[in-house]
Amino acid sequence: MSFTFEKVADLKYDELVTLYVIETDDLLKEMFVEKVKTPFNLLYKFIKDGGEMISPETKEEIFQLFDKIILTRETLSERYEKLLNTNFINQFLIKKGVLNNEEVITEVKTEPIIEVKTEVKKEKALPRRYGKDKILKDIKDQGSPATPLQRAMIDLNDVRNLYVKLSDRGIKDLLGGGQNFTEEDCRKITSIIKTFKQQTELIINKKK
Repeated sequence: MSFTFEKVADLKYDELVTLYVIETDDLLKEMFVEKVKTPFNLLYKFIKDGGEMISPETKEEIFQLFDKIILTRETLSERYEKLLNTNFINQFLIKKGVLNNEEVITEVKTEPIIEVKTEVKKEKALPRRYGKDKILKDIKDQGSPATPLQRAMIDLNDVRNLYVKLSDRGIKDLLGGGQNFTEEDCRKITSIIKTFKQQTELIINKKK
């Protein structure tokens, strides 16, 4: 049984930008750190130094997440493209202490960088994730049964965890010769997701 990834963008591959998107996206980061144990700061430094210190396996893992995930997800590809056209990554590495100012030829495009920084501030104001443990603590602290919203958020966290497990096994089948999914499993997944999408789109569209 063959699979195809429908790409939503045709973007130039940049290893440094790809690594940053991986590190700052929860799902990509979980998939990546399961296979690559080298700290991100070191990987950034190795890439800026020419990439000779990075193993071929790690380079391939970075590229596969770019090719199979980032280019097939609209939100990720749009974020990647925005970063690709700015000097934000170099400024980010300077702040982290990975680079010195002298190591960077600054070609700052002021407006795009401001846009990216604004997105980061929004993420700090509202966390990108509110985990199950935090919700359970809130329920305990409030001294009353969980609200419908809290129950729904717990279920969404469970769905996210299931997605991570299934996606990781699927990637192993596609790229690593694994045999986690049978054809029947794939049909079930497709059917479940179709029903899930139909129901959730009704809720999402109601808010527009």
